[in-house]
Amino acid sequence: MTELAQLARIFKALGDESRLAILAGIHGREIECTCGDACCASVATVSDVAAEVDVSLPTISYHLKELVAAGLVETRRNGRRVFCRIDQAGLKSAAELIKELTK
Repeated sequence: MTELAQLARIFKALGDESRLAILAGIHGREIECTCGDACCASVATVSDVAAEVDVSLPTISYHLKELVAAGLVETRRNGRRVFCRIDQAGLKSAAELIKELTK
C-alpha cells in the first residue's frame, strides 16, 4: 500500500464520529496493565471503551477493525479480555501530513 493510500485510509477512519469517540474513549481509559508484559502498557479494555462511549460491543468490534486496519489502534487478546491502545505511528503520519499542508 502506498503512503498516500494509507493516509487516505487513516483519514477515512477518522471521518467517522463513532470512531473518533472510540479513539477518545481509548485515550481516556488507558491504564497501566498489571500483567508486567511490556507490550500491553497503557491499554484500555474493549468493554470499558464500549461502556464509556455508550456503544454496543458488536459496534465497537466493527469500528475497532477499521481503526486497526488504518493503523490507528492496536489490539491484543489476553484470555477473554481484549485490550486496545492507540498506535502513535498512525496518528503521527496523519499529523505530519496536516502540518505539511499548512506550510
